[in-house]
Formats: sequence, C-alpha cells, structure tokens
Amino acid sequence: MCGPAEDGIAYAAAREDMKPLRRALLVSLLGLLRVERVHAWGNEGHQTIGAMADRLLQGKNAAKHVRELLDGGTLERYAIWADCAKHYCADWYDDEMVRFAAANPDHHHYHYTDIPMQEEHYADGSVGADPDDVVHVLRQCIDVLAGTDTPQTNPHGFSPKIALILAAHLVGDIHQPLHVGAAYVDPNEQYVDPNRKWASYVDTKGGNFLRLDGKTNLHAYWDVDAVSQAMAKAGAKDAGSYAAAILKRPAPARETERDARTWPLRWADEALPIAAQSYQPVHLGPRYFKSDRRGEHPQWDVLPESPSFRERIRDVADTQLAKAGYRLAVLLEWIWP
Repeated sequence: MCGPAEDGIAYAAAREDMKPLRRALLVSLLGLLRVERVHAWGNEGHQTIGAMADRLLQGKNAAKHVRELLDGGTLERYAIWADCAKHYCADWYDDEMVRFAAANPDHHHYHYTDIPMQEEHYADGSVGADPDDVVHVLRQCIDVLAGTDTPQTNPHGFSPKIALILAAHLVGDIHQPLHVGAAYVDPNEQYVDPNRKWASYVDTKGGNFLRLDGKTNLHAYWDVDAVSQAMAKAGAKDAGSYAAAILKRPAPARETERDARTWPLRWADEALPIAAQSYQPVHLGPRYFKSDRRGEHPQWDVLPESPSFRERIRDVADTQLAKAGYRLAVLLEWIWP
C-alpha cells in the first residue's frame, strides 16, 4: 500500500485546474493503485446477505425506511455498492460512486482492520487498528442511521443513504474473518504478534500474500471459492436461492446487547479466533518476492496441514454469511423498530 508520502506525491501531480469530475476520477483511480483486499465474499456472498435481510424485513417498519433511502432499491442490490465504488464491478460505476470516492479518498480502508490474529479483542491501540477501519466506520453508519451522529461520530459526513449502503456491505465484511484478523510473519517465517514482540515483521494483507497450493491466495479462497462451494452444497444457483436455503435453517441467536453501537466491536472480537483457525493450520513455505498490481511484495506458498481444510473454510463461511444476513436485519430493526 502506498504510504502517506507517496500518496501526497501522487495527488500533488494532479493539475489544480482540473474540472471537479476529472479530479474525482483521478482520486478514485489513484485508490486503485493501493494494496487492498479482494472484496470480501465476492458479489454473491454480499448479495446473499442483502437478500436475507430483504426477506427478514418484509412487512416491517425498517423495510419502509430501506426502500425510501435506496429509492426503491433492495439491500440485495446495494450490498455490493461499496465494492463497485472501488471499480470492482464491470457494469456499475455511476456518478454517485464518483462523488463518494472523491469525498472519501480512503474509502478502501473502510472494509477491514488488521488486528493480529493472536489477540483476543479489538483495541484502538493495536497494530492494524485505524480510525477509518471497518469497526469505526460501521459504528459511524449506525450513529447516522439512528440519528444520533455528531461531527465527532460522523467525521466523513455520511448521509443516511450512504450510511445505509455502507452498513449493508460492512456488516458482511466484518463477518469475513480475514477482514478482521491479520497474519504477521517475522524473518524466521513464523507468525508473530507485533503488539507483543516488536521485531521485524511483514503483514500478509489479510492473507493476500499467502498463496494456497500455488493457485489462489488465501483471502480470495475465502471470498470466492468457499462461497461457491457453500452455495453448491446448499443446492443454490444464485444469491437469492442461497439466501432462501439459509433462511430455512434454524436462526442463530439474536443479539442480546441493547446498544447496537457496541455490536461492531463484538463482531470483530468474534472473528479474530476464526481468522486464527484459518492461518495457523497452514505451513509457510520459503519467502519470495512477486511484482503485481500491488507493486513488489513478499509472498509465501502455503500448504494446509489437514485434507479437510477447504471443507472447514466452506462450512465456516456458510455460518458467517448466515450470521451476517440475520444481523443486518436485526441491526436495521434496532434502528427503525
């Protein structure tokens, strides 16, 4: 990821007399050059979460507010909007996304946090935590939608519509364990917690620098392969049928904490040990370097220690998607009872 100095050089290179739209496009394109996650869950995973919430909210007051804010649109459709604003959708990049990207040049950061997997809890002072990470931004969206935001709790100036669009996506992101728990590797090719051992280490960028069996990186496996396999196991051909299949099962336990502003922090804490269970059962091969859209970076080929590794990720991904769908609905009901 480009550092602050590099970003500053890039922005300084832009002509001061550019028209607003051209300036917005440049900001967005510069964001593409930064090291970012593959979008969590892929389109089908996020759309499944949105489709579940659409169905769970039918006939309820929250559904009315969703329709009004999304101009008649659905959560299933808008669940991928925040990724499309990063140019991840071939057929959807509109003027509203241009304006959002221009007003939020660091919006790529909103989707994840990089807490060392060895930690038991998210903490603001942790390595990998950031004021613009998924925990903070999701909490800001909740404040905006609940009408309790202030300039301090809504530093980005999110409108209610943008807050809803982001919440529909970020509830999914925070349930993708590799969007919360990060693996850091020391020079001895061992996992290390940089909060406890201040030594040289490399962030594997949510598993993007770990290549599973020389084919796909671990993060992408969670986002795409595991979801596709879970859908196939459920006999689902698309997000709508997958959502319907999940909703036929027993629902997970509802949230018991009364203040929904505390939920993002708890969801992050819940994801940390799941992330650890994804990183720890793999053997790290020798470090080598690769050049790609992220620039030159270290990379490791990894080999799972168990033949059931992929099936376990598939089943955990299925569980996390189900939780996210129910929790998105419950969150919106809390906001609009």
